Amino acid sequence: MPLVRNASGHHVWMSAPVIQVNNPVDFFKDDPDEYESRLEEARTRTIETIRFYTRPSCGRGLNHEVQTPDPDLAELASLVDFKDGKRARRLQKQRLRERLFSLAPNERRLRSPQDIKRRRSAIFSASDLPDGYFNGVAINNFEITDFVERIRRMIIEAAITQMWGNHELEYLNGTWYIKVSVLDRHIAERKRGKGSSSKVKRDDRSFHGRPNNARKRPVAS
Repeated sequence: MPLVRNASGHHVWMSAPVIQVNNPVDFFKDDPDEYESRLEEARTRTIETIRFYTRPSCGRGLNHEVQTPDPDLAELASLVDFKDGKRARRLQKQRLRERLFSLAPNERRLRSPQDIKRRRSAIFSASDLPDGYFNGVAINNFEITDFVERIRRMIIEAAITQMWGNHELEYLNGTWYIKVSVLDRHIAERKRGKGSSSKVKRDDRSFHGRPNNARKRPVAS
């Protein structure tokens, strides 16, 4: 909230103007593929939020539905954004409390995930804003954070809208459903991702036919 001078010449606190953004894609005009990548990340977060939303009898991580009062895509986007941001908000609150009062004795200090793809910034962050974007606007860090959060939520809603248009999501009798085939494919892709490795397998069998005490030694040429 900037300090400004009113018509009487007195300084008063006044809220910074809300900067409107019509479409998050405006931040990726030079790289449309990057925007598609952010939509795909938001799609992944949406599926992950829904599949772990409750624990059905069939097992954890296999939930495929979420109940909402009405078929409002914006409401579902808000739910996904809220669930996805719980850890980040918890960390931010702890950092603020640490600066003001320090942590409680034996309190564990929260940390951001090491994997950048697991952070909220994988969808959108302040670093995605063009240089000088807020030039001439009186705005503080809290308001910038709120602005980034709004853009991030808009990307999530755009991804959900895309999923609904592709019939990956359906609304029936007060419940959003992810198609079982979509969820199965998503889980299979996640498992393949976790099991993959960039290491090259060392398949050296030059020790075959050699005595045990000579194994692991290089073969003389």
